[in-house]
Amino acid sequence: MIGYESPHLSLLVSDKHNIIIASPTWRNGWSAYKKVEAENLTIRKSEFRIPVAVDSDMPGVNLSKAELSFLGWFLTDGSLDRTSNAIKITQSQCYPTHIQHIRETIEACGFKYSEKITPAATYYGTGYPD
Repeated sequence: MIGYESPHLSLLVSDKHNIIIASPTWRNGWSAYKKVEAENLTIRKSEFRIPVAVDSDMPGVNLSKAELSFLGWFLTDGSLDRTSNAIKITQSQCYPTHIQHIRETIEACGFKYSEKITPAATYYGTGYPD
């Protein structure tokens, strides 16, 4: 297994797993993204970037951009309620653009959904009983 840790990303994959990276260049800053085996990252002497999100056509993937986006939101901010089999995606109200994107993504996939606003539990505001 190969592990990679950064402030924004934590990966643990097999050594033969494919990873998309960009390398530093002298002229443009960063190269175009390319696919490498995770094993090759362990012997690199230079830094590299791993994209957290990519907007690209993926040949061989029979999912729409909305479906891929939905999977991304589910994997990063979602959970599965095992009692109802409902998918829940949570997002802070501090990120209205994220909330709007989640809403648009679900609608583009044609899924039924509902929204619920839950007050944050803090010692200074609502959320804790008296």
